[in-house]
Amino acid sequence: MELGVYEALPRPGVVHQFATKYWSTVDDESQYYVKDAEDADYKMAVAYAKSQVGDSYGLETTLSNSSVWYCSKLVYKAWKDAGFSIGSLDEYAGVVLPSSLIIDVDTVS
Repeated sequence: MELGVYEALPRPGVVHQFATKYWSTVDDESQYYVKDAEDADYKMAVAYAKSQVGDSYGLETTLSNSSVWYCSKLVYKAWKDAGFSIGSLDEYAGVVLPSSLIIDVDTVS
């Protein structure tokens, strides 16, 4: 079974792609993991992201909106649903930046 990637794209919105297709389109091939997350946590985060497939993409959205997504917001909310608070550095501003996900103490490469 090939791994997949869930991401939010300007068009068509939240999608699922095979990992090999995704990695062939990006320059940064870094992979990050959530410290102390177990298989069940990963499954919960993936299930959350999967449930957003087909939703719209947009940068002008709030963290409380669950129908419009950008990539780092999708990652943040999926892990929040699984009980982890990665990327919450910018949460007070109502956004989550990719850099906040990367530098979070609970994110490891």
